[in-house]
Amino acid sequence: AYAVEARLLKEKLSALYGLEVVDKAPVTIALETLADKAKAVNDEYYDLVIDSDRIKISAATPHGVFNGTQTLLAMLKGKEAPYRLDAMSVEDYPDLLYRGQMIDIARNFTTVDNLKKLVDVFASYKMNVLHFHFSDDESWRLEIPGLEELTAVGSRRGHTTETVGNGYYSREDFIGLLRYAAERHIRVIPEIESPGHARAAIVSMKARYNKYKDTDVEKAAEYLLSEPEDT
Repeated sequence: AYAVEARLLKEKLSALYGLEVVDKAPVTIALETLADKAKAVNDEYYDLVIDSDRIKISAATPHGVFNGTQTLLAMLKGKEAPYRLDAMSVEDYPDLLYRGQMIDIARNFTTVDNLKKLVDVFASYKMNVLHFHFSDDESWRLEIPGLEELTAVGSRRGHTTETVGNGYYSREDFIGLLRYAAERHIRVIPEIESPGHARAAIVSMKARYNKYKDTDVEKAAEYLLSEPEDT
């Protein structure tokens, strides 16, 4: 039931602390469904119990279990091998179910790999919303099949030749980011700026108009966002 949460925990234990999960070990980590689901104040509630040979994380949902794994990883921070944790019992849940961060890649582009690293950091702090600000006056950063001008034109900032100003996410990049975030229980909310702060899209659609105006007037004007007579 918690295969994804278990895999991510194993990856982090290994990468951060050099701890490997093996069949026969002095300490067992168990991810379980809460015996009494009525205890769950909300979907993110979890119990964490540490005793001499067992660490048990219980929750009513995978999100709750994931939160428990993040607390366990945080408890190891700053310690040195051989790692020791105090015996304890923790009951935890957030009061606020929307805990977000806005990332503006319209003004300063960053690679999808960098954004995945940020998602990992957000997850470690149990943040659960990524507000994905990918369009503004400065640029449009997301490939839309059939409207290639949005990225061919709109993803390049005119004032700079630096890579920080130029670039976009392909459809595959974005799908990969969504899946990566979803595994870590982070919801991605894409934001399209409109009608204000839409200059990148306006300029892109002007370029589309100019490309098709002599061959297909209807297609040229289909997505035009500006009024030619507006002075």
